[in-house]
Amino acid sequence: MKKSITLIVALAMILGMSQCKKKIETVTANEMDGGVFITLDLNGGEKHIVNPATGTVDYTDGDVIYVGNDGKYCGTLTRTDGQFSGTIYPTSTDDYLHFYFVGGSTPSATPEAGTTESFTVNISDQSSNLPVLSYAKSTILYTEGVTAYESFLLNKCALVNITLTEGTTNAVTINNMLTVATIDFATPGITPAATTGNITLYSVSTTSKWAILLPTAATNTNVTIGGNDYDVTVPAITANGYLHDETAIVVDNTAVDYVFSVSSTQTVHFSPGNLQYANQGWRFAEHQYDAIGSWNTSNWVDLFGWGTWGEDKNPLNTSQIVTNYLWSSDFEGTIINNSETGWFTLSDEQWQYILGHSTYGMATVNGVHGIVILPDGSSLTVDTTHDGWGDNTYTAEVWAADMESQGAVFLPAAGSRRGSSVSSVGSNGYYWSSTPRDANNAGYVGFNEGVAGVYGTNRCNGYSVRLVR
Repeated sequence: MKKSITLIVALAMILGMSQCKKKIETVTANEMDGGVFITLDLNGGEKHIVNPATGTVDYTDGDVIYVGNDGKYCGTLTRTDGQFSGTIYPTSTDDYLHFYFVGGSTPSATPEAGTTESFTVNISDQSSNLPVLSYAKSTILYTEGVTAYESFLLNKCALVNITLTEGTTNAVTINNMLTVATIDFATPGITPAATTGNITLYSVSTTSKWAILLPTAATNTNVTIGGNDYDVTVPAITANGYLHDETAIVVDNTAVDYVFSVSSTQTVHFSPGNLQYANQGWRFAEHQYDAIGSWNTSNWVDLFGWGTWGEDKNPLNTSQIVTNYLWSSDFEGTIINNSETGWFTLSDEQWQYILGHSTYGMATVNGVHGIVILPDGSSLTVDTTHDGWGDNTYTAEVWAADMESQGAVFLPAAGSRRGSSVSSVGSNGYYWSSTPRDANNAGYVGFNEGVAGVYGTNRCNGYSVRLVR
């Protein structure tokens, strides 16, 4: 890092270069109560932040440099009004002065002059600021009365670029990396501890992410974005830092378009959960396996008479008069859960096409019975023997990580409603289609633990609704 580099007796910190040197003009020292008061003239610099494009670091008032001598911490130099200054207490003229810049990181414990031999810093959260870990010793031994020292501060980390093929505003983490560094005064230097964890990356743009990484061998790991993992290889990282922008780690996170064919020419996306309604309006269930299982119009409900969902409908209609259930419009112009418009209900023919052309099986997700349907061309597999809810069983965590993340759809067996009485929850699933069968009946897809098919029923029944677009 090269801006503001007349820092600490020639403090040179350029992450992008292997030779990081720059001399300070003069360091003055005055004896004060047994300590040495040092003032550093920093050649500008207003803010401690790493510029990923150049590796440059600026400094801000309040930044500190830790100084060691004779195996122990001996004082801190703090930046005030553009200059680093402070009283240090070296004890040995047989040792050098050792300088540490720990920017953007907080010591694990407050060091004590003359006592502390080491402390650690954690660099796992880099979301708002890239840390800097740099060290060097003075070019001459500490000598009483000597007022000028020189040194060249070198980085003990590397600035690494992680480029995404598809932009995201989600947090991005690189996993299984070294996240803790030891600031060692006893055997002077900065070394990685054995602690590994996830590092949250610094975002320059939706596709350009950066991290400061501690020295390590080449590592096969993964990057996590929005709950999805992507395999990556991190090159070997060496101390004294290199700017790895020429060999950026490229993460292919191109979104897969998980679709379901509903005819030979048309594909759809399923909504993220069953349709729900309350006086506040419409929403999708938070999870695909959510089913309310009761009818209380003061709360959310999810079992509707045919044709009562959509724009300007009465979803709380429980009348047994069939003529109250007429089809008019669907959700083409309504935004639900901040999702796109264009939601609609599948027809009998489209449900039949899905059951005839998609892979599906009976399943239990998070303790809820239902059926799981795989998208077109999926590499996932499910048991399709259709002989019980235990054919395919998933915890909520496994479902989210291994199935839902790859486009699988789950329809819970949410039961049915007659008037305000709900039954068959957990044993049967009923999902309306948009197809009228005759003046009294409409189509639906129904299933239990052994069979699924498309049927017709009285429009007064309260069934689940799963929209597509």
